[in-house]
Amino acid sequence: MSDFQLATQMVMTTALFAVAVWFDYRTMRIPNLLCLLFLSLGLTNATLMNGTEGLLIALAGAGVGLGLLLPFYAMRLIGAGDVKLMIAVGALIGPTLNFWSIAFGIIAGGVISMVLGLRQAGIEGTLTTFRRLAFSLRARQYFSPQRNELGAVQVPYAPSLATGWVIANLTQTNTQQALHAWFQVLMG
Repeated sequence: MSDFQLATQMVMTTALFAVAVWFDYRTMRIPNLLCLLFLSLGLTNATLMNGTEGLLIALAGAGVGLGLLLPFYAMRLIGAGDVKLMIAVGALIGPTLNFWSIAFGIIAGGVISMVLGLRQAGIEGTLTTFRRLAFSLRARQYFSPQRNELGAVQVPYAPSLATGWVIANLTQTNTQQALHAWFQVLMG
């Protein structure tokens, strides 16, 4: 893959995450049209750059997003927009980088969700959640969270997924080379 192809992927993925994070923070939703647009761009770009093989890699990347995040959606841990976002991201960056982006995003999501959740619910809300969960385990029945507790706080997840993508990129040698090439192009 050429430096130009990697730089193109990075620019498109950065644009997608920037808009998705903005929407997710403001509305707790990621527009379907945004995901569909970038899914189409990813599939088209991959096909134009690398033919049928590129299309298959882009489809595999989208499949990784669907396969890894659908169970989290089914358990109501993330929203459908987050799944669709990572399907589109997968079409842009391929299966391997999408896998690591999601893995690091889940780790970042745990940390970010706890910090934002603690900020919104406070210590008392956090303790109430732990007491409710302990009671649910003893009673062997799930009890829904009350409004004032940590378990009821909704946190936008696109920032965590974007953070995972950044971390995954920083660990990829070819991405570091592409960044270097991109900066050389920008600097003249």
